[in-house]
Amino acid sequence: MKKIILISIFLSIVLIINAQKFEGGLIGGMAASQIDGDRHAGFNKIGFEFGPYVNVFLKDWLAIQSGISYITKGSHSSSKQSYMNTHLDYIQVPVLLDFYFFKRINFTTGLTFAYLFRGFIDDGGSRTSQKDAGIINFNLCTYFSFNYKLGKNLTAKIAYNQGIIPNAGLSRASTFQWNRTVCLSLVYRIIKDK
Repeated sequence: MKKIILISIFLSIVLIINAQKFEGGLIGGMAASQIDGDRHAGFNKIGFEFGPYVNVFLKDWLAIQSGISYITKGSHSSSKQSYMNTHLDYIQVPVLLDFYFFKRINFTTGLTFAYLFRGFIDDGGSRTSQKDAGIINFNLCTYFSFNYKLGKNLTAKIAYNQGIIPNAGLSRASTFQWNRTVCLSLVYRIIKDK
């Protein structure tokens, strides 16, 4: 995972140096997630997403986006009778395409590569580490977002990502499990170069 992050950062720097136009800034917001396969349906796990991003424009209507961000994923039972809290902290690196077909609206799609650096499962009586629970450290997700420009430097974004590689079920867990996350975020542009 470290190699993927370093390669992504290196490619972003090369693209920025050679690009005619680029921009950068910060993304921050709320993440609501669930884990398919853990029998606790609903986006009940509330967390955060935060990190810097860079857009390198290939055309006026097309850009490559990358960056690095912290995001909380997992699941939380909605029933008080069967309490379960799965808390997963990831560092993720997206590789995305931004499509600018309209003045205020744009769409983003691609993949996110994520590394689980901390996590646990709490069943109300005991806490199990992600390693002991059989949750793997690497996560790969599809990504799609709808973005609406609120002002010159501020954009609202709703994003959805779905795991491609199961985050459990490859070792000790009895069933395959995938992360699913919906994020409501604000994007603040700091740097713009033409």
